[in-house]
Amino acid sequence: MKRLAVVLLLVGCLALATGCVSTLAKAGLGEVLQFKTRFLELEGGSAAWTTYEAIELGQIGDEPVRGLTPADLKAELVPLAAQQLGKGRFFKRVGGSGPEKTLLVTGQIIDFCAGSSAGARAVGFGDKPSILVKTTFLDKHSGKALATANLQSTADSLRDWTQVVSRGYGKSIEKYLESKGLKKLPEEKAPAAAR
Repeated sequence: MKRLAVVLLLVGCLALATGCVSTLAKAGLGEVLQFKTRFLELEGGSAAWTTYEAIELGQIGDEPVRGLTPADLKAELVPLAAQQLGKGRFFKRVGGSGPEKTLLVTGQIIDFCAGSSAGARAVGFGDKPSILVKTTFLDKHSGKALATANLQSTADSLRDWTQVVSRGYGKSIEKYLESKGLKKLPEEKAPAAAR
């Protein structure tokens, strides 16, 4: 009986140390701070995206489907997404104002999920924290809408999930624009914050 207990303990430790089980267990303990992103274009998308040298994040409104969006998520979404965009080196300027042709990003939070702490803490499974933002890309000077897309960001952990999905939203903006042909700037042309 004692041998069986030792073997089961060793098998359990081995399972937790490798593969998906390890990631799920760590996510349940709040140790994984990564995000996944995806997008779905709704309309538009034929603009000359590569002519934009700057990006600015405007108002991201709240249009919750399953309850009220948490205040900390609303407060962190734009600043942390802008910070992520600055790291991406796709634009000469992120935020502020300047002479460059600027892409303005606005949106509505149409769904969010704070995740399931009971499921995640018990066995590493459960709903993962995520947001879905209906995002509109506009030419700042003319106000013309260039495209609309649903952008989603999902956190792998419940720990600091509002910060993680906010940075993930910035990354999903990058992924969408990259799919439209936008390329990273050479190191010397990147914004100072990104270097």
